[in-house]
Amino acid sequence: MWANALVSMFTMFWNLCLLRTGPERMPTAPAFIATVLALDVALDVAALVPLSGVSVAAISAIFATIATIAAVTFGMLSLKGFQARFAATFVAIIGSDMIITLVQLALLPIVLVLGQAALGVLLFASLLWALAVIGFIFQRTLEVGRGIGIALGILLILVAAFIGIQVNPPPAA
Repeated sequence: MWANALVSMFTMFWNLCLLRTGPERMPTAPAFIATVLALDVALDVAALVPLSGVSVAAISAIFATIATIAAVTFGMLSLKGFQARFAATFVAIIGSDMIITLVQLALLPIVLVLGQAALGVLLFASLLWALAVIGFIFQRTLEVGRGIGIALGILLILVAAFIGIQVNPPPAA
């Protein structure tokens, strides 16, 4: 039963990442949102292991980033009076991050063999993919054009990254 539910969930988020389905189709039950959050955090922690290792500061940065995503997303939706769309929008953003992180983890062994340049390409491609997906999500939930949605996605990613870096600064060079 759990396996079928996980496959269904990952298929739904995969289709979202391919822009085949919109955030309005996301389940908003609290248990579903909690499950998606737990899986996303677990995958984000797993992604840290081969790159920089796991630390309390790194895990704190993951939670701070997720909280920032929630706050900024709620703020954007509130500006247009769409607070009722928050749960579906938030779970769509977190679920799409989960899928993109899974793809990164699947490709990481190959990329690590190829070296730093390949890692940079993977991370840059992942960023572009995330921007396209978040732009699509914001386009649908905020009822704006694709360009505005992507611009808001850039804003969201920059603010979340800034907060994450404040919580877990990179080592001095």
